[in-house]
Amino acid sequence: KWRIRNNYEEGIPNGFTIYGYDIKKRKMTVNEEQADVVKRIFEMYLDGKGSNLIAKYLNENKIPSPKNRTLSKGCVIEILKNEKYIGDLHLQKYYSENHMSKRTMKNDGRLKQYYVTENHEPIISRDDFEKVQRIISEKEMKNPHVKAYEYRFKDMVFCSECGCKFSRKKVQSNTPSEHFVWKCRTYNHKGKEYCSNKQIPDEILTRFADDFDKEISKIIVHPDNEVQFVFADGSEKLRKWEINR
Repeated sequence: KWRIRNNYEEGIPNGFTIYGYDIKKRKMTVNEEQADVVKRIFEMYLDGKGSNLIAKYLNENKIPSPKNRTLSKGCVIEILKNEKYIGDLHLQKYYSENHMSKRTMKNDGRLKQYYVTENHEPIISRDDFEKVQRIISEKEMKNPHVKAYEYRFKDMVFCSECGCKFSRKKVQSNTPSEHFVWKCRTYNHKGKEYCSNKQIPDEILTRFADDFDKEISKIIVHPDNEVQFVFADGSEKLRKWEINR
């Protein structure tokens, strides 16, 4: 734990990937082809185009995107909100609750967070980024969403096929079989023709995670019922599950 937090203090990220950059030996360098897409997304948003329209434009024009698959509205917003595109790093957003439970929690101030400025080469100017954040904030105030409840693994589960996040969904509501699953946002909003990755039950994800005595930094769901756990120390584990329902 000390080594990980010492890395945070030195601005060294632990176990993540980001569209627009190549990461080798924990150093971030701009991927020019992907960076051009990121720049176009910001330019279109500043020109008044909405996230849904931007995603549709990129997909229809077969413009390279994460994993060379389709972009969803949610993925566009994630890119627009990501401070890494201005050269900054916001570290230790999540932490391991304790040695016994091993639950990964959102850091709401319990532990020190680290914000490193000018850590790497920016893709977007700070001025344009701040303009975009103001626009997003204004839109959210005009159209407030239903309160987003905190739950384990929030913003940590990603699709290996399209690169977008998975969302936690309740299925078979108000029945004896009611349960939660994680679904790819692209698949959920656009269908299997845009992303074929399957859902993973929340109970299976939790059971796998509880087997590890390490801080989980990212979870990647693969086809064929496989899930990859990326840990804060840089190591990884792959697990396979079967559906018995």
